[in-house]
Amino acid sequence: MRLPQYQAAELAGTSSRTAHEYFAYCRSTCSKELLKADFKIGGDGQVVEIDETSLAKKCKYNRGRHYEGIWLFGGVERGTGPWFGRVVYDSAQRRPCHRLSSS
Repeated sequence: MRLPQYQAAELAGTSSRTAHEYFAYCRSTCSKELLKADFKIGGDGQVVEIDETSLAKKCKYNRGRHYEGIWLFGGVERGTGPWFGRVVYDSAQRRPCHRLSSS
């Protein structure tokens, strides 16, 4: 059952602020657990495509404030669709290929 926050607050008999804080807590907890999970994709005969991209704001004409970039490293299993994504904050560890294996 999926309810909007205001309906959940009415059913629980709480304020909308309390419902909002509880929903935020649940989202945060789920996100932390998903980020901690280490799972494998691919296998014999499966093709996994990997890529990296920069999530930096670009300055037009080299003007304005310089922003440090964040790198996103990810992969997707071709055909079945499982995927992973990791944010890499340290540019020295931008290429985490040492964690990739064929086993």
